[in-house]
Amino acid sequence: MKSARTTSSLFFVLVVFITIALRSALLGQGSLTPPGAPAPLGKTLTQVEPRTDIATLTGTATAVYAITVAGSYYLTSNLAGAAGKDTISVTVTGVTIDLNGFSLQSTDVNRAAILATIGASLTVRNGRVVGGTYGVRGTTRLACQDLVVEGGTTLGIVGASDSIVQRCRVTGAGLQVGPRSLVSECSTTGASGIFVDDDGVVTNCRVNGGGISGTDNVQITHCNVNNAPVFGINVNDRSIISHCNVMTTGRAGILVRFRCRVEHCSVTDATGVLASGDGGFTAGIECIFDSCTATSCDVPGFVVSSSTQLRNCLSTTNTGNGFTAGNQCRLVDCTASGNSGLGISLGNRGQASNCIANANNAGGIYSTGIGGILERCTAAANTGGAGLRVDTGTIRDCEVRETQGGPGIRSSSGSTIVRNSSNSNGVAGTPQDGFLIEGGRARVEGNHAYNNTGVGFEVTNTSGTNSVLVIANSAGSNDSGEYSIGAGNAAGPIIGPAAVNTTTIPTANFDL
Repeated sequence: MKSARTTSSLFFVLVVFITIALRSALLGQGSLTPPGAPAPLGKTLTQVEPRTDIATLTGTATAVYAITVAGSYYLTSNLAGAAGKDTISVTVTGVTIDLNGFSLQSTDVNRAAILATIGASLTVRNGRVVGGTYGVRGTTRLACQDLVVEGGTTLGIVGASDSIVQRCRVTGAGLQVGPRSLVSECSTTGASGIFVDDDGVVTNCRVNGGGISGTDNVQITHCNVNNAPVFGINVNDRSIISHCNVMTTGRAGILVRFRCRVEHCSVTDATGVLASGDGGFTAGIECIFDSCTATSCDVPGFVVSSSTQLRNCLSTTNTGNGFTAGNQCRLVDCTASGNSGLGISLGNRGQASNCIANANNAGGIYSTGIGGILERCTAAANTGGAGLRVDTGTIRDCEVRETQGGPGIRSSSGSTIVRNSSNSNGVAGTPQDGFLIEGGRARVEGNHAYNNTGVGFEVTNTSGTNSVLVIANSAGSNDSGEYSIGAGNAAGPIIGPAAVNTTTIPTANFDL
């Protein structure tokens, strides 16, 4: 019974609650008559798009249209210039011009299509500019985007410091920007090319008929240059050139000054009116080259000044040397082949490690200054000189073969020649030594000479006070004899094949 009464009470409460709720819903909700006329909720056209049609602007004595108030401007149709006037002049900071897909046409050849003479932060985008001595000429913080600029008689686009030029095509002229500027995804035709001032960046650009140049601390990456009348790429100190290709230039393909870095670049067909000292790649002191290639140039492939390092570079079929390096330069894993001069030429205290010189026409690898080092190098089928040569230097752990026009390995006074192999050098009837050691005070140890048309080892020194040490070498099948060692030198005994297994003399030389 108690449970039934409780259920009944709950049911009664629920009925009362529903009744009250229904009555409240049926009550009036206030007056439905509006208190007044509706207020406007929309925006004016100027508020929606706060821009000014340039065609509505007035001009001046020197410009067809003059922008004197900061803001945003646009085109609604093509606009033409007038004789003796710039088409659009800008004399205030903070202006954006949207060409809206239209063109500025028929600009006077002695005037500019868009000229900012006062103020900064001009932005021009999305359209076409035709004619004029300048297409777009701005000041500081010029920004040009998605433009086609045609026929500028001086330059297509000019900006001062901190400018940005992106996705622009400049035809018949070039572009120039000031310090700390960026040029990206642009193309130019015409001799002016692209110029950036200090700390500027040029990336993903194509230049035809001109070059890319800059001053200090410039970065140029992923660019292609064709048919430059002088230099393909030309920059000053502490600059970086990366992943660029240069083809057909009037002088050097890529020219850098001091302490620059050049990596993953190629130069092909540097031809024309060339100056002394030009190379496919030309560099000042203390530069670094990594994975670069010079091919078919009418100059040496690489011409670099002192204390420069080159790694994994290739120089092939160039006129002159493959590599011409100054004092204290180092080449590692580099290859020179088919060049009309030497494969590699090093200055004082130069070093070549793990390098290859094949089929060059004036010799393989030379260090003709003092203190040079050639180590773990290979020279094959070079003509017109020695395969490897040092003057008062070191050749160690190298292999030379098939040299024509000089000995396999040649050295002068005070050199160290150890653990090398020299074979098959010379042609029939033309004696060419495996090793030619000139002068005194040298060490010749642990080398092997075989199948050469001259002598295996020839030591020309005859001064007892300047003795050459000749020990632990081996020679065989050389046409003019295995050893020719001048009197007064310190040579180990020469032992024939029969005594090889029984001798206990560590300094013995072997006649095989």
